[in-house]
Amino acid sequence: MLPCAYDLYFISLIWNFFLSYLRFLLPLRLRLRGHRHVELVSLPIEIVNQVFMHLDIPSVLAVRLSCKTFYSVTKTRQFWYSRVSQLIETRYVCPPEEKVDEYNIHELERWVRRRSRPRDVSANYWQQPSFRERTLDLQPLGLSNLEFWDFKLVPGGRWLLIYHPSVAMHFMDLDSPNPSPRLLFDPRKIDGEICKPKMVVFRIWIDKGAPRLSFRLAFVIFTKDISRTYICQVDLADHGANATLVASNIAILRNFDLELWPMCTALNNRYLVQVWCGNDVSTTSPIGVYDYSQALGCHDYLMTRSSEHSIGVVISGNMEFICNDIFAMQNTASRSLSIFEIGPSASLILLHRIDMHSRSWSTIRWTPGASVITMMDNDGRGELQGLVIPHDFSCPPTIVVLGRCNKRKSCVYTLGTWLLVAREKVHEIFSHDWEFNSPIKDELTLTSHCRVDFTTGFLILDEDTGRFLAYPCRRKLVIYDIV
Repeated sequence: MLPCAYDLYFISLIWNFFLSYLRFLLPLRLRLRGHRHVELVSLPIEIVNQVFMHLDIPSVLAVRLSCKTFYSVTKTRQFWYSRVSQLIETRYVCPPEEKVDEYNIHELERWVRRRSRPRDVSANYWQQPSFRERTLDLQPLGLSNLEFWDFKLVPGGRWLLIYHPSVAMHFMDLDSPNPSPRLLFDPRKIDGEICKPKMVVFRIWIDKGAPRLSFRLAFVIFTKDISRTYICQVDLADHGANATLVASNIAILRNFDLELWPMCTALNNRYLVQVWCGNDVSTTSPIGVYDYSQALGCHDYLMTRSSEHSIGVVISGNMEFICNDIFAMQNTASRSLSIFEIGPSASLILLHRIDMHSRSWSTIRWTPGASVITMMDNDGRGELQGLVIPHDFSCPPTIVVLGRCNKRKSCVYTLGTWLLVAREKVHEIFSHDWEFNSPIKDELTLTSHCRVDFTTGFLILDEDTGRFLAYPCRRKLVIYDIV
């Protein structure tokens, strides 16, 4: 039954009174220590919970110390369920890697506080953020020759995938007090022909519909004698600090043409897309679309020429499925992004092509209604732009100007959705607000939030957790966490 006008007026009155209490009376009450206070009129827990949703986490932590009622509200599962949903829906953080009902209340609170902290810190321009620094000496762990490595931080910031010249994929739990490499997948255990790879490319696809962290891994190996792609299913096993990643090989695809080597790859739960490059530099690059669901359980599935298409020359390291069978491919040579849909019989349908006018791009970040990319021009204007790709592909992508960053032309940027790092001798961290439907802010000058003395070999950032990875030399990996 719908509430009557009197009910709505009464709820509004309570709401305004409660907000007034939080804004004016509560700070006074907290200051008047040693004085006896009259208890507040009891309010329904549901109303208190809704009001608390309008407070940031530091305010919630302060308010709950004022009385037992407020404290008890913040110790309910429903309160932290609502906070988790709010972070996912409004700040687009990655969901918990386990089902929320598998966490206890303390774990839920810790998860929310960890992912709220970077935003809270970035909002306070008067305080220099603090970082917890950990240095891993990788040589005693059996890992060296860093120049041959490749890294991938799984969305969520906990799991770091590492490719090593031994042709084995390892992973590290960066939330562990003492992270150490553990073997994820070694193709040599199922394929003895692998020897001295010339090139290795890998890509992951997160299954967003899975109740726990689950992803597909495409591991492409090119040697003098073989060119193969290994598809693995990777799942999260166990719980909390004891969790680990477990991989199983589900298909092996073979490319018969050794004159072509892999340039970039992408996959989802059905298709593998591979851009090939050859010695014959021409105006086109072959791009293969392979339905690997037909190869499940097969250890020698042939990639046929019938699955290949010719497109313009591609120079790219960023190609990713963004929704269903639709993927985006960046071309740094033409400074453009093309969006394709895989049609019947693995055909390619070009949906959109966007001129980007930039050489510095972020990776593609998925949100519930759209996928987004940030870009920074390198021609001296310092213009930061955002590209919004609606998942309703009848709507065209749009580019918005997020602001301007006054840095030198030689500056290199690492871009996120709301954070960017200007990489120089001393790095600077900038933050910016981005509402996808916000007006153009081309006159807004982005202000450096802080200067950080990260090591020069800056690698990766994870915005959700405020985690930065860098390497000072070939034998060390440094982890910086906002605290």
